[in-house]
Amino acid sequence: MSKIIRTESIGRGIADVSEDFILSEEPMSRLVFHAQIHDNGIRGRIIRQRRESNNDVWVPDEAIDIRTLGKKESINIDVSTDAVKKLYMAISKLAEILKQYGVEYGENAYAVVDPDAVIITDENRVAYIKKIIAAGYDREVWENLAELNPSLITKLSYARIQSAKRKIVEDLDARLLAGGYLETIGDDSWQKWIY
Repeated sequence: MSKIIRTESIGRGIADVSEDFILSEEPMSRLVFHAQIHDNGIRGRIIRQRRESNNDVWVPDEAIDIRTLGKKESINIDVSTDAVKKLYMAISKLAEILKQYGVEYGENAYAVVDPDAVIITDENRVAYIKKIIAAGYDREVWENLAELNPSLITKLSYARIQSAKRKIVEDLDARLLAGGYLETIGDDSWQKWIY
């Protein structure tokens, strides 16, 4: 599943993310992350919003300037584990956009793909197969494939055997055309090649 993240430049090297990331939501209150990306990274505000009924639009709580807090005063905002995870994911998505594109001028839309989703195209099919093999999952893939489609496994096995035999016939053909190989003496003798 992909999500579209839209940005709009608001100055040189800085863009506002058009839609807030919802960190947590209750019927009458929610916590959102309003983000901006800039040449040096990501910044933003965590905003608590409230509404009086389900039909109302979300309105930010009256802003409190924390710089005016006196000694021994503080502001606490409870942030659940799930909300922290959503904040992390939002920052990760924005960081990926910054890494790939930087801050682009004007209005832009970026498709962010779920990292658990694998999208295989003609261009990346071989790369994914190589990654699976390099990660050591080749036996597991083979067993799953055998379970799901046994006739395909048989065809693949026969194709591999036929490919190996074709190479032997090509080698034999090349040796016959080249000539000059001894029957039993040397590393390149007919006897060694046949074995």
